[in-house]
Amino acid sequence: MNAAWTLYRCIAPGIGALAPWARLLASPAERPLWNERMGIARLEGGCHAWVHSASLGEAVAVGPLVEALLSLQPHARLYLTATTRSGRSRLRALGHAAALAPIDAPQAARRFFHGVQPERLILVETELWPHWLLRARAERVPVAIVSARLSEGSLRRYRLLGDGLRSLVHGIEAVLCQSDEDRARWLGLGARPDRAVVVGNLKHDALPAMPPDRRAARTDCGLERDRPLLVLGSLRPGEARIIARAWRALPSEVRGAWQVVAVPRHARASMELREEAARAGVGEAAGAAPPAGVVPPAGAGG
Repeated sequence: MNAAWTLYRCIAPGIGALAPWARLLASPAERPLWNERMGIARLEGGCHAWVHSASLGEAVAVGPLVEALLSLQPHARLYLTATTRSGRSRLRALGHAAALAPIDAPQAARRFFHGVQPERLILVETELWPHWLLRARAERVPVAIVSARLSEGSLRRYRLLGDGLRSLVHGIEAVLCQSDEDRARWLGLGARPDRAVVVGNLKHDALPAMPPDRRAARTDCGLERDRPLLVLGSLRPGEARIIARAWRALPSEVRGAWQVVAVPRHARASMELREEAARAGVGEAAGAAPPAGVVPPAGAGG
């Protein structure tokens, strides 16, 4: 048996036993939701599908998925989970039972499966939690991955868990991939060729309709109608400082020709990114396009 897999299987029960006490160390925002992390959940009558997305970005893809599921079974009972609080908030807005996902420990997984009683588990993108999959196999709950993606780095890390994880991936009923490259990587991780197909990215189905007047839409966002727009998407802490310095190194006439919008990868990083840009000498504009600089958004990416 693979050493990393054995170690993971040995450590996880200990984490599950200690996790209830970790509530004392959780942030004030996290503490009231700690029972959800422990897998304490109940849905009367169980659910037809448990749908899990990692964070806000993946939760965006759940909307069209829920619509498609309800078109097939209008009165389906769904239970939605996310790893982050921002993702949880997005899921709750869909009008179905939603919570933070249980941690990947056997105790939490067992509590959750018994409380929610899912008939199937649908995972969005790249959410492989061994103890969830082990519990699903024990309960004979079929698993599907939708909008499935897998980077080379993730593939290498998952392969460290050896045949233990490979056998779980081999048992997944459907892997609906975003691209041919993703499908090839999932096959390399153990997915069955007859159960892995390319269907595209659910996030594209969640995109809003194109506005009838794009210039007017720019004005509504506080942008100039005709000046070129540069969008810096999915910024992480540390990157705003680098980009701001590169921006200031450009000639002023080049900077003055553009308006720039910076979108953080996670909402909680918005203030940190603003401060980074400010320390690097790049200002921000609120509600109006700047002559040259960065326009932080009101919202954030997932």
